[in-house]
Amino acid sequence: MVYTSRKRNFRRFIKTHNLKYYFAFLAMVLAIVAAVIVITRNNRPGKQPGTVDDTSKTADTLTEPETDTEPENVRGIYRLCLNLETGCMTAYEWDAQSEKFSENAARHMLFAARNIKTGDFAAPYDKTSKSAWASSERKDRFYRYATSFGGKIVFHSPDYDTQGDRNSLIAESYEAIGERGAEDISDGITLTVADARWIYENCSFESEIKIYTDKNEQAGTPANRIIPIPEEIKWEPTDSSHGTPWCQTEIEELTAPPVFELSLGAPVSVVLGSARALDKSGGDVSEYVYISGEYDIDKAGIYSLTYNLIDIFGNHLQKPLKLTIKEPETTPEETTAEPQTTPEETTENTSVSGESTSENVSEPETAETHTSDPQTEEETGPSTETAPSETSSEQKTPPPL
Repeated sequence: MVYTSRKRNFRRFIKTHNLKYYFAFLAMVLAIVAAVIVITRNNRPGKQPGTVDDTSKTADTLTEPETDTEPENVRGIYRLCLNLETGCMTAYEWDAQSEKFSENAARHMLFAARNIKTGDFAAPYDKTSKSAWASSERKDRFYRYATSFGGKIVFHSPDYDTQGDRNSLIAESYEAIGERGAEDISDGITLTVADARWIYENCSFESEIKIYTDKNEQAGTPANRIIPIPEEIKWEPTDSSHGTPWCQTEIEELTAPPVFELSLGAPVSVVLGSARALDKSGGDVSEYVYISGEYDIDKAGIYSLTYNLIDIFGNHLQKPLKLTIKEPETTPEETTAEPQTTPEETTENTSVSGESTSENVSEPETAETHTSDPQTEEETGPSTETAPSETSSEQKTPPPL
């Protein structure tokens, strides 16, 4: 029986066959597999608006995106209809079963447009992108959220002064939405933060856009309306992320002490802790109270300030505050503390007898006189002369024999 080595057969195969054909065949198979994977992913059903896929980031991450890359979970297809005359945009969702857009609006949004022309736009779009904290087309300005369908068709939030800082809103840019446009806004379509985020998270680049003018069109109820922003506030009302000064429920009551005193350098949170606020359901919303007005916590003085409480419904409650910042009283307390103990001790000693104190001081000298006098009388006999204590002490030594 003859045994054949498998290694020899493999080596013989290598020597006798041209491997480049096999490598080409293998590359073709891999290319087909990759194409099937891509087609399968692109044909996945779109997600419902307001939901997040299981493989996507958490809700907190979506609220505060850390990158400016396009979210991979956005599969929704919508028809976005913008009426330049009314400043209202309506979104209609694509219905896969009927293969057409729904007749019921998915969302109504207010907007302000700049350098936007009428027309119908559909995929494929050129140079699309989705960004969080993107740079505005204006110098030193930024968008909280931005979705670009190419060219001037960019759905973005109002402008911010500082990238990544939610407390740097340019209020004029937000208020321009209610005015349906103003000179101090960026090109494109300015939306509230909440609406710009909705576009960012729900509308894919397969969505369609219709821009038109119709004076007679009846506008729907917008998801977010424009409300006045107090002068000292730089936070967009629809941005409900952590740290917002806007109460998310309708406020009802604000009570706070009208006069308050603070030591120099003490935190203002002590003053805010004395304020109490309630919403219409009786819930405690004291955490939203803030103080407005100019003051210096490191400078003593009297300041006229105001307690404030605002909500996303446009309500604004105020109470006056007279804040006194005074020098710390630690040094005067230490000075008065020392004499408080000394007078008490002196009073106790003198309260027994003012004269006994002087007698106690002279008693040791009298005792010495009495102890020396008997010894002198025994040794020398009685003396008729009155001698000082020092002389009598010298006579205590007996005379020489």
